[in-house]
Amino acid sequence: MIIRSLLLAGVLGASSLGAQATMSGWYTETHVVSRVEGERAPASLARDETTRSWRTAAAERVEGGLPPSPGYDTTGAYQISRPSEKRAYQVFPSARTIRVLDIASLAALKFDMPVVDTPELKELGDGGIILGHRTRKYRMTVRMHVPGMMRKGDTTVFTSEQTLWAATDPSDPLVAAYLAGRPKWENPLKIPAPPGMVLRFESRSHGISPYTTVRIREVVVWRREIIDPSRFAMPEDYKRVSMADETSASRAKLTSLRIATESRRVAGEELKRLMASQDPKDKARARVLGDSLFKAMRPDTTRLKQLMRNDPNAVRITDTVPARKKP
Repeated sequence: MIIRSLLLAGVLGASSLGAQATMSGWYTETHVVSRVEGERAPASLARDETTRSWRTAAAERVEGGLPPSPGYDTTGAYQISRPSEKRAYQVFPSARTIRVLDIASLAALKFDMPVVDTPELKELGDGGIILGHRTRKYRMTVRMHVPGMMRKGDTTVFTSEQTLWAATDPSDPLVAAYLAGRPKWENPLKIPAPPGMVLRFESRSHGISPYTTVRIREVVVWRREIIDPSRFAMPEDYKRVSMADETSASRAKLTSLRIATESRRVAGEELKRLMASQDPKDKARARVLGDSLFKAMRPDTTRLKQLMRNDPNAVRITDTVPARKKP
C-alpha cells in the first residue's frame, strides 16, 4: 500500500466554491521520481514526472501522479478532492469517466483496515535552503500491518522509512501565510506531519512487494495564487462510476479466488498423499485428481491473460512460448 506524502500545501480563502469569483490559494509543482530495487524488481515501474496542484480551503486539484488503475488509461487524468464532502473524484479524459471515491460508501464495505504502529516524527536539525526557504529535516518510520488478500487472517507488514524537509520558519512571509491559513484536512491513518510546508520527501518502502520502492518528491514551484473556481469543476457529460461498487465487485471476485485457491491447496495436498502411496487404487485416483486440477487451471490462466490485455497499464502478455522438447 502506497502512503501519500504530505507535499501539497494548505490554503487561505473562501469556505465554499461559490463564495466568490476567485479564491486565494496555493499552486505547487512537484517533481516525482520513483524506482524499484531488488532482483525481482520490474524496470517498468520506474516513473519520472511532474505533478501540478491547485489548492484552496474548499478543494484541491492534482494533475498527474495517479497510480496505475486496472481498466483505466491514466493519460491526462487528474483528481479533485473536496474535504468537506469527504469525497474525491478521479477524472479519466481518455475514457470520459469520473470515478467517485466516497469515504462513507467505502467505509460501509467494512474492510479490514491496515493497523498503523504509532510513528514517531524525529527532528534532525537544519535541512538547508530549498526554493529560497530555510528548512528543518525530519525522519519517520511508518509501519502498517496490512490484512492478507489471498488467505483470511494473513497480514503483511509494510514499512516506509521517510525523510522530510519542511519550511517551518514563521519569520518567512510565505511560510507564515501558509501556517496561518492551513486547513485541517482529514488524515485517516493519523500519520504525523511536520509543522510546516514539506518541500522535499524521500522514502524507501518494502514489505508488500518482493522489492523495495524508492520515491523522491521535490517541490520545484510553490507560490500563492488567485484561483478560478472553474478549475475545480468536473465535466458534466462524463460517465460516473462508484469506486465503492468497483471495490465490492473486486472483493467478491477475490473471495471466490480465495476459496478456489484454498480448495486447490487442499487438493494439492491430497494429490501428494496419493502419489506417495504404493496402492494402485491411490495411483489411479492421483491421475484423475491431477487431470482435474490441470483442467481447472487452464481457464483461470486464460481469464487472467484477458484481464491484463484489457488493462492499458498492464505488462503485455504473449502466447509465444517456445515448444518444450520431449526428454
